[in-house]
Amino acid sequence: MAKYSSKKIFTLLLMVYAMSIPLEDVSSYGNFINKIIVVIIGCFVFARIFRARKLRVSSTLIFGSIFIFWACATIWWSINQDVSFSRVGTLFALLTFTIFVGGGGITSRDAQAILTGLLFGGVIASVLIFYTTDLVMIDLNRADFGEEADPNHAAASLILAICTALVRMLDTNSWFKKLLMSALLLILIFAVILLASRGALLGLFLSITMVLAMKKRYSIIALYVTTCVATLLMYWDDPSSRLSISYALETKGAHRLEIWEVTQVFPIKYWLVGAGISNFPEVFARYVSESSVGYSLGGGGRGSHNTLLMLMVEVGVVGSALFVGFLYTTLRNIRQIPTGFRNIIVPSLVGIFVVSFFLDILYRKYFWIILMIIYGLISGMRKNYGKNTS
Repeated sequence: MAKYSSKKIFTLLLMVYAMSIPLEDVSSYGNFINKIIVVIIGCFVFARIFRARKLRVSSTLIFGSIFIFWACATIWWSINQDVSFSRVGTLFALLTFTIFVGGGGITSRDAQAILTGLLFGGVIASVLIFYTTDLVMIDLNRADFGEEADPNHAAASLILAICTALVRMLDTNSWFKKLLMSALLLILIFAVILLASRGALLGLFLSITMVLAMKKRYSIIALYVTTCVATLLMYWDDPSSRLSISYALETKGAHRLEIWEVTQVFPIKYWLVGAGISNFPEVFARYVSESSVGYSLGGGGRGSHNTLLMLMVEVGVVGSALFVGFLYTTLRNIRQIPTGFRNIIVPSLVGIFVVSFFLDILYRKYFWIILMIIYGLISGMRKNYGKNTS
């Protein structure tokens, strides 16, 4: 009985942890709750490992451990060691939490609880967004959204919740559940539109299209949605709107193209061994004046707005290769997870990868929670298979 109760408590903790993730960029309470739950879940996981007296060594664990070791090593030659020290702890916590919770295995019930938590956390975050924006599309430079909040990441954190609501709406035979999921879906999508993050909207569009395409009976609808959206973008072009093509071209993607062009003058040593964790802005500030487009960006550091570019500069080609190896070993068996979860996870992951071309997502929990679900489901299935075999 105690064992069963501890499992239920663990599942509940995972759900609360997931619920707090979409709230991080719209409320300071979200981050506070998240940290407390992480500590409690960590105690559960380490107690489980201690009771079993063994830890399964996997290729994911090996690549992840070597990557975090290399990331820590870059501190010694980083430009600003204080910045690296303050950030490497976050990366270590995210990676360790993902590997140990996922490696310990999670059940289908745990995964359902995580997705439910993300769904309702996303709805709460959306309501807070409505209150903050007064139902008007926001200017991302507006300070009243919150000093530490980032509307781009707030929008990206809702992609997994939207895919969850969409798949559950399509799979259920209950009209009440269909209406409930439809209402939640509209709330979440409207919140993303209000946040006016073009990268998140592009990722969301691809995710929704993939969900419909993976459901073969809805593939025609996916084609229809794609055609309608493409036509709308071609003929609707309001220069004053953030979502218009002309606005994006005029501002060069909010200066992203200019930021990426500045990286061409970065020394080769940073591309090889890295400039140190979270030191991209430091490198940018040092070399922006040497670029032909530096005059339009002014002085000071800027973020990379591209996860792969950030990795290449901060941990070099060595660290980037290790991280890609970690991703590969985590995702290579994704076909093994149950179809119901795969129809949610795969489109969401594709959407998040699209977002990573426009944002730095390495330190964001909405990225790591997807990896944890995949790794956890696969590890849980292997543990059950081993028990049945024995």
